[in-house]
Amino acid sequence: MNKAITMFRELGFTLYDSSERFLLYKFATDYDKMFVHFDLELKNYYVAWSRFIDNCMPVFVPMNKRPQNIRHSAKYGYWQADMITHVDIRLHNAIHQQMIEFGWIK
Repeated sequence: MNKAITMFRELGFTLYDSSERFLLYKFATDYDKMFVHFDLELKNYYVAWSRFIDNCMPVFVPMNKRPQNIRHSAKYGYWQADMITHVDIRLHNAIHQQMIEFGWIK
């Protein structure tokens, strides 16, 4: 069986940050960010997703044409956090494997 970090990497996630208290995986594109956050003290996890909403419809400026330092600035749009996040079976399996490796489940 694959280790959890390998499973997350196959889905495009990177190990974004970790400490003794948490582990955080991140998936990002120009318009989407998804985090899978494991709280090692409380033994729980959550999945957070947000999408960048362009407000430049009359004069749409593609991401690759925007200055790097203000690519996601309020000049072009805003980040909207979604309350509902779809977790497909592959992501569910990676999360499940991570919980097995933590010893939270058998």
